[in-house]
Amino acid sequence: MQKDRVGITFSYWSFRNKQSHIISKGIHDYFSFDGPIMIDSGAYSALNSGVKICIEEYSAFLTELTNSIQEKDIIVSLDVIGEAEKSVRNWEYLQEKIDYPILPVLHYPESEIRYPSKNYIGLGGMVPSFKINQTGSVYSIASWIAQLITFKKNKYHGFGVGSPFHQIAFNALYSVDWIGWRRNAAVCSCYTPNGSAYIHEARKKKKKGKGLRHR
Repeated sequence: MQKDRVGITFSYWSFRNKQSHIISKGIHDYFSFDGPIMIDSGAYSALNSGVKICIEEYSAFLTELTNSIQEKDIIVSLDVIGEAEKSVRNWEYLQEKIDYPILPVLHYPESEIRYPSKNYIGLGGMVPSFKINQTGSVYSIASWIAQLITFKKNKYHGFGVGSPFHQIAFNALYSVDWIGWRRNAAVCSCYTPNGSAYIHEARKKKKKGKGLRHR
């Protein structure tokens, strides 16, 4: 998440079977978390499972959820990996349907010309380049990010680049996320651009006379 805040990323795809419960409780109460929540479609995970997320279904979920969303939360558009124009159309669709700002997403190595009016943009499609024997490299990613920032001076969120091994890109990004938080779950910590940070302070405080709720 943002450099001076630590939050969690919610995947619509991962929690698609719990939609009604999340909507009825509100997303912050469902996770017992007061910090910022990034609401992502999970399109990358869905694609790896051979499934495409329906924009109408994602939009309907977000519409129901907006009553519980806080100002610090972020809603990510439904990007279509490898199909830039469809990504743009999905963003435009959600902008029209949802009464809340929608974060557009670029995929490496696309140009941000498609979102000229936005000053906060997500950057995706980078994870394969961080893997050994894959096309591209961390250096080509860093060069791409540097070019975007040099010419546009916008804020960027890096999807999947929260690892301490990706420090080369950290200083240029406004916010990041990383699935590697699972490795640190035992101590409730995650990596940020400023080093390891703890998230337990953002947990909702236990009400007097009531125990912790279990799900």
